[in-house]
Amino acid sequence: MALLEVNQAVKRFGGLVAVNKVDLTIEKGEIRGLIGPNGSGKSTMVNLISGVYRNDGGSIKLDGREIANLPAHTIANLRVSRTFQTIRLFGTLSVQENVMVGFYARSKSNLADVILNSPRLVKEEAGLRKRAEELLDLVELKPFKDQPGKSLTLGRQRVLEIARALAAEPKLLILDEPAAGMNPSEKEWLVDVIRRISQSGVSILLIEHHMPVVMALAEHIAVMNFGVKIADGTPEEIRQNDAVIEAYLGRREDDVAVG
Repeated sequence: MALLEVNQAVKRFGGLVAVNKVDLTIEKGEIRGLIGPNGSGKSTMVNLISGVYRNDGGSIKLDGREIANLPAHTIANLRVSRTFQTIRLFGTLSVQENVMVGFYARSKSNLADVILNSPRLVKEEAGLRKRAEELLDLVELKPFKDQPGKSLTLGRQRVLEIARALAAEPKLLILDEPAAGMNPSEKEWLVDVIRRISQSGVSILLIEHHMPVVMALAEHIAVMNFGVKIADGTPEEIRQNDAVIEAYLGRREDDVAVG
């Protein structure tokens, strides 16, 4: 059984069909790419999967369970975590504290524990700090753990958001354009970080405009344009697909550096 199965998903905004009968499958342990030009429906698809938008048709199943139209917090509790195109850090909190925010949906402590600073809360907080350090080590941000989140470079802030998303212990991690605004060396670093996350057993849906990042990471790539899926295949198949070249790349992929 696939981890995620999207079957004939539909999303309408008035007379605009932003997602039109789209299928998408993510296998357990897979890095699946989703690409397309601006306005193609990629982010709408992500919002359907994560519960931000209600589905107007079709089915979305996680581990065989229907999740279409469940509230976003319910889907998050089913271990689907995501980042956003716009950075959403707590700028004045430390890097470590930003990661710790991601743990609290699974916290066992309650309001009384917080008011009384109970032994259970103290023990749990210590464990969360240790786990946050482990996640920061995974994404190579541990040396910055005590710095304010807003003090990091744009590229490091984006990776910090990934670390915070990992704090929710996802089985599906959705990355929405994580390379946006990164310089070339940061993009190479990002590729290494995402590979390590995948090797830890997390399945990843990668939405990205930067083709070298997608081609370096994704085992299979789906391509959307005008709300429909126009191609689905391996990176090599996508490179040679005329519909993709015309809609997304604008010229023969042979002429495009994909590194």
